[in-house]
Amino acid sequence: MSGGFNVGGLITGLDSETLIRQLMQLEQQPILRLEDRISALETEQGAVRTLRTQLQTLRNRAQDFRLLNVFDTFESTSSEETVVTSEVSGANPVLGSFEIDVLQLATATIASSSAIVGGAINSGAALDSGGITTNIEAGTFTINGVEFTVDPATDSLDSVLAAINGSAAGVTATYDAVSDTVTFENNTAGDTSLINFGAADDTSNFLNAIAVTEATQETNANGSTSATSTRHLGAVDAIAALNTQNLANGAVTAGTFSINGISVTVDPTSDSLVDVLERINSSDAGVTASYDAATDGVRFMSDRLGSRTIRFGGAGDTSNFLAVMNLDTATQTAGSDAQFTINGGPTQTRNTNDVSDAISGVTFTMLSVGASTVTVATDDDAIVESVQEFIDAFNESISQVRSLTAVEGTLSGDSSIRSIENYLRNNIFNLIGGFGDYQSLVDIGITTGDDFDSTAAMSLSLDEEEFREALRNRWVLATTVLLAVLALSLALLGSAPTGTVEVDRLSVTVVSLASLSIFLLPLISLMLSYDAIVGEVERGTLLLVLAYPVSRWQLVLGKFLGHVGVLALATVVGYGVAGLIVGTIIEGVDAGGWRDFGILIATSVLLGASFIAIGYLLSVMVRERATAAGLAVGVWLIFVLVFDLVLLGALVMDHGQRIGASFLNIVFLLNPADVFRILNLTGTPGASLLSGMGAAGAETGFGSGLLLAVMAAWIVAPLVAAGLIFRRREL
Repeated sequence: MSGGFNVGGLITGLDSETLIRQLMQLEQQPILRLEDRISALETEQGAVRTLRTQLQTLRNRAQDFRLLNVFDTFESTSSEETVVTSEVSGANPVLGSFEIDVLQLATATIASSSAIVGGAINSGAALDSGGITTNIEAGTFTINGVEFTVDPATDSLDSVLAAINGSAAGVTATYDAVSDTVTFENNTAGDTSLINFGAADDTSNFLNAIAVTEATQETNANGSTSATSTRHLGAVDAIAALNTQNLANGAVTAGTFSINGISVTVDPTSDSLVDVLERINSSDAGVTASYDAATDGVRFMSDRLGSRTIRFGGAGDTSNFLAVMNLDTATQTAGSDAQFTINGGPTQTRNTNDVSDAISGVTFTMLSVGASTVTVATDDDAIVESVQEFIDAFNESISQVRSLTAVEGTLSGDSSIRSIENYLRNNIFNLIGGFGDYQSLVDIGITTGDDFDSTAAMSLSLDEEEFREALRNRWVLATTVLLAVLALSLALLGSAPTGTVEVDRLSVTVVSLASLSIFLLPLISLMLSYDAIVGEVERGTLLLVLAYPVSRWQLVLGKFLGHVGVLALATVVGYGVAGLIVGTIIEGVDAGGWRDFGILIATSVLLGASFIAIGYLLSVMVRERATAAGLAVGVWLIFVLVFDLVLLGALVMDHGQRIGASFLNIVFLLNPADVFRILNLTGTPGASLLSGMGAAGAETGFGSGLLLAVMAAWIVAPLVAAGLIFRRREL
């Protein structure tokens, strides 16, 4: 029978089995609840572990900014990478552009055996004892469809070639003992048909042994096809023991020989040529040696570039290896040293093409003769990438905390976990001091985005344009420091030689700083403003800006005022600090000197503003930042250098006949730099006396009011023109 016999409840009428099962289930409930709790705790533990890993990632990204100098990341690029490649190799490279002109590359010295190494064969002896390097197998071979039989035990090379010449193959085969090669040529002069070596059913390797199957077939002096062995028949077998070789200079003796003063051992009973060459290459001799089967010689190349030759042999040598290999009389072609110039400077020489000591912190590799511009700059892309990695880690941390503590989350209601989110949110945008205008992450373009959702987890976003602008604005601080240092240097060095002339010493400084301002401020202004509009166009942000309720005029004017404000701050602080220091440590500064110095600062700001306006005009006229940059440099050269040189040349050529004072007065007004010069060097008594331009200023007849009005016109006119062009420009 199958199944069991159940008597539960038969007598009592109770289902005892079900009752027992239910009692057991009831007893198991605490165990099941405990198992569920253990499972829940394990899940929570896994969630905490995952969150801990994410928070460690966030900590590491934050630590990068403290330990890895993220903001001191640099890059080096080459304009012609087929000529020069470059990379940053130091912690503090010199920033700038360097024109590298490669005049000559460094090459290595090459030395080769002066003659063939293998011995000549005996063409009249049996093939298996005649000295041919490759062992010849008995059998048949075919030339132009004619089959020949060869037996190396009885046939010699001469007998085989005679059989070929007497056959119907239509070719003549000859052995040249001098070159140790066999040459085949068609019998009929002018016959340029192909000589067919071998057939599919050949059983002898004779044609391979004499190295003609792969030979180049060419037309000889008789106008017929010919083919010559590609190597010497008695060439060295590079993998066979040296004492089994037929060598032209006799057997190799055991012992040592030296290369570049490094001793190398050789045992001809166990070493092949390959073994010895590998031993040389792995030594400290500084060379790479190889065997050239085509020339049956040994070739050495120096591992070090430059014109130094390779030294073979030494007084302590006990082996004749070098002599047998014809290296004691090796033919050497000396290498050459690299030659290059940087920024048109003197020719520099190196015995390598990898140069790391010419530009501080940069290594460049010369690849070919030519010119290339190596540019070393701050790697803004790497900095942005590091900041973005931090932001991604922050956002992921907030997202994980919010997800884990949600109503259905693994750690729902866990206040200790939620406190992590509060800590991150409360501290990420804390205000800090000591960094000028940048007091929080918001100031450098890190925000929570434009859209607000009270139910969503806070996440950070990076405004790359604003962040890059903050990186670029580091040079404003540098400009301020530069102006201050130059002004202070000129003030301290230039205020001493006043002699007996009764002039305020600060006026001497005004004369020096006026010349400095004419050269420096226009360049700074143009570099500050040339990409104000075209830069927005290239970055694709202009349309986004104009989507706000702001007109094109307002955009131009607002950006212009911002740039003028930055330049004014740098000028006032830079020059002002220098003036205060001079006024404190140098005696004899009166009110007139301070007045002259104040006029200098004010007019310097006006000069900068005029060139900023010109920069805006250039920026709205072109479509590419590179074009605007080139035009900016050209404008600076014209107004600061070329204008006065052309005017001076015209005066010299005219000899005072046609160009009068009134004409010159008008011409001066056409250059804001000259207007600035007249204002500062002739507008005050002290500066007029020291500059020697008092008489010139009187002759012009220009009052300070007129000159200031002209300066204002140089600001307004380019700015208005820029606004008009920009208003009509298609975006």
